[in-house]
Amino acid sequence: MSEMVKYLKSDKFTDALKGRLEKIKTERDIDHFVSCVRLEVAKNPKLQGCTKQSILEALINAANQNLVPNHHMGYAYLVPRKIKGVWNCLLWPGYKGYQRVYTKNGYVLNTGLVTLEEFDKGRYTEKRGTEPFIDHRPLLTEPTEKNVVRAYVIVTKQGQNAQICTITKRQIEKARSSAGEDFIWNGHYQQMVRKTVIHRLSNELTIDGLDDLLLLDSNVHDLKNVTPEKQVSEVNALLDNVEPQEDPEAKKRDEILLQIEECKTPLELKEILQENSGHLEAMKEEHKQQINQKLKERE
Repeated sequence: MSEMVKYLKSDKFTDALKGRLEKIKTERDIDHFVSCVRLEVAKNPKLQGCTKQSILEALINAANQNLVPNHHMGYAYLVPRKIKGVWNCLLWPGYKGYQRVYTKNGYVLNTGLVTLEEFDKGRYTEKRGTEPFIDHRPLLTEPTEKNVVRAYVIVTKQGQNAQICTITKRQIEKARSSAGEDFIWNGHYQQMVRKTVIHRLSNELTIDGLDDLLLLDSNVHDLKNVTPEKQVSEVNALLDNVEPQEDPEAKKRDEILLQIEECKTPLELKEILQENSGHLEAMKEEHKQQINQKLKERE
């Protein structure tokens, strides 16, 4: 048994935690919270190597957001991050954590995963504009890492227009690669895909409580392979305008050209064109010609 696991099982840890968990009112809830934490740390050797202070801070963040860190429940996760050579524990909100914030503010949240078979058979359509909607008629096929090609979220509230957001397979894989914690994605793929599309929409909305979850999310991602010193220098460079201003349209053109070059299937190419249809229509003629030329080269 590691020293950290022994510490978590000690009265010293329980007393230290109880004195700082203001949002957890009853003894029963505190005991459940502590029990979940002990199980999470016991199953992950990297968490066992984290500092006691960082674990306590992660748990306080969890309590303040009323989130129990348990990967089976999906409200939040404890993830290890190496900062200046020292393992630290950070709180990573799950999709149910976001869902709770939306529900608390009177919103109804619906998420869905679209399989390749459903996409090919026309059982999924979406419409943008002033009255956006999504029509998804799922089959009995279980969505998996291999067959999911799209995910969506629909947010509704009485008296307001619906808000929708969708992500493609490429965007899902990009989010997964940036997360750096495969032990969560591998065991809870559907949950993480749903969380990814909800997170994408949440960045565009102003809802009470969302900013706190988005900040916790950014802490986990921003520290991946980045030391605090590097973060400081990057921020200072932006403040001092060291980097020259780029042409946004030319940058988007280059991104689309790279996506076209790297895509491997006709379906991926179709998704790229659909995803960037608005940008393509607004581009200068010379940029459109460059993209059309790249498409001809792939034929």
